[in-house]
Amino acid sequence: MVARSKIRRCWLLSSDAESSKDALKRHLQGHFLTVLHKLVATIVSDEEASHLLYHKWYMDDGVVAGTGNAVARVIAIIKEQMKRSNTANLVLLGAPIGDLIFCAKFISSLRSKISDLLSRLQQIGPKDPQVAYLLLRFCGSFCKLVHLARSTPPSLVAEALSFFDSDIRHCFTECTSVDVSDIAWRQAQLSPSRGGLGLRSLYHHSSACFIASICQSGIALGENHHLEQSIDDLNHIIGESEAVSVQDILDAPPRQRNLSSKIEDHQLRMLFDLASSPAQSPGSSRKSGGDLIVRHNALRDTFLESCKQACIGGQLKEGSSLDEEGRQTRPADILVQNWEFGKPAALDFAVTSPLNPTTLNGASVTAGSAASAAEARKHATNDAKCNRLGWVCIPLAVETHGCWGDEAIKCLDRLAARIATRTARPKCSAVSALYGRLSIVLVRANARAILARSSVY
Repeated sequence: MVARSKIRRCWLLSSDAESSKDALKRHLQGHFLTVLHKLVATIVSDEEASHLLYHKWYMDDGVVAGTGNAVARVIAIIKEQMKRSNTANLVLLGAPIGDLIFCAKFISSLRSKISDLLSRLQQIGPKDPQVAYLLLRFCGSFCKLVHLARSTPPSLVAEALSFFDSDIRHCFTECTSVDVSDIAWRQAQLSPSRGGLGLRSLYHHSSACFIASICQSGIALGENHHLEQSIDDLNHIIGESEAVSVQDILDAPPRQRNLSSKIEDHQLRMLFDLASSPAQSPGSSRKSGGDLIVRHNALRDTFLESCKQACIGGQLKEGSSLDEEGRQTRPADILVQNWEFGKPAALDFAVTSPLNPTTLNGASVTAGSAASAAEARKHATNDAKCNRLGWVCIPLAVETHGCWGDEAIKCLDRLAARIATRTARPKCSAVSALYGRLSIVLVRANARAILARSSVY
């Protein structure tokens, strides 16, 4: 049997006992001298002890000479500094070690310090959201506390880290002026290679960090209840199909990247499942079924969220009725009051493909021809009913490749102007953000439709 331990960056083998003993002695002596240096500095700075006639130290040997009061004061300082602490709570190399309350308070103090950085990023956001996002991702989010997650058991810090994740979400919202939903934020926490923004969650990855840290530290694993509980937490996140056991960890110590990949793969599958069967809520009246309907509803809901940002009230699915053939018609995906000349606007979304055989010839000659044809079809279907109701019919047609129709462009520009006014930002920035949000929703929905037709898992 050959036991091993890791001192700094050197592995020490029990088969070479003398060299191991010497190295361990030097290592511990270095830590002792660090503590001793603080003791000497305290003696020098003390007013009464400063009257010593002779005060010299070599390594851990010291000699003091002087009046009785001065020497007595030095002895009192040594006893005070060297006494054993009775508390079980301490901070070692920036990581809390102690009970749950102590760890939570320590992380709370770190959040207060990091809040200054996040507030400064929020000031940059309205001027340059891209720079603010990159600084948040690489300098102000996961990287700030990953050392703590690797050093302290998740059972002591996971709940406190969830509050830090909430701080990052709030900062991202303020920097980008985008109020992301819970599902969208879960996707944002994925790595860019999985369609996310790289704002990794410390709460979800704390167990992976701790397990990998223990495995790479060279500590004899054996029976470690913190490790076992961390593995249970990890399995709860990644599900039974990808669950790992203590024996798996012992046989092949994993790296943090591998465990985090398992977590993100599981979260990505959950997002696909949610997208395949969207939940219906009373406020959204979201349709279910079919990739085309999901894409249509995603664009509609994103536009409605932008209307709320501009303080424009909108109502979903207004004007539904049956036509002469018994089919249900609805001229408004979103009904906006007082849109133009005091009249409500019936906004009806349509997504069309320029590769459709009926529009391919025109699209090959004129950009946006397919979107213009979709607008014409919407007018032919909805104008009569909108006139009876006193509404203005505005079709919002977009091609699958991202080209918007003329009426949609006018409507989006008007909405962006309202957003710019309400948020005190340049109109060009609001226009870019609005088109960017809608374009991302469209591209993701197209990708989802493609992936649904191929064998992913």
